Amino acid sequence: MSVSKGKRGFFVKLLCFVLALAAGGALGVGGTLFFQWQALPPPEEVFPYWYEPPAPVREESGVTVTLTEANRKHTGAGTLAYTLKNDTEQPLSFSVSMRALDYLYQGEYHRIYPSPNSEGSSGEITLEPGEELPLSLRFYTSVLSRPGTYRLYVESGDEVTFRVGLNSDVMF
Repeated sequence: MSVSKGKRGFFVKLLCFVLALAAGGALGVGGTLFFQWQALPPPEEVFPYWYEPPAPVREESGVTVTLTEANRKHTGAGTLAYTLKNDTEQPLSFSVSMRALDYLYQGEYHRIYPSPNSEGSSGEITLEPGEELPLSLRFYTSVLSRPGTYRLYVESGDEVTFRVGLNSDVMF
């Protein structure tokens, strides 16, 4: 049984209508998200601290930082859980209290939180070869308040970046 010419024309018109509706919906959602992003105040008015971009990350120390968990509340408060690992073949001693959080704005990182409150270890520690140390940071209101790219910097290790979405999702 074949489809008549009239029915085929109807299905083509219906398909065109559905495709046009889907394209219009996608443009509407994209435009809404773009204008919502543009309506956000400048970051220097949002964050409790706003400093010039930090100095470049120093030489490799053999310690890697891995983000293991990130939580953010609608107020901009949140926590980051991360692990430091000694990837060398010798013990390494360093300070774990030297941490900072940076925000990427117009292609440059800006320091937004120089001394977050930490839970767990602080001060001088020694990591044996291959040893891992889990740590966490708790940030107060407004620190993670703006969508975008953030960088957790550990002076004795390296850095790890993550993103906060418009709907408060944290992606790493």
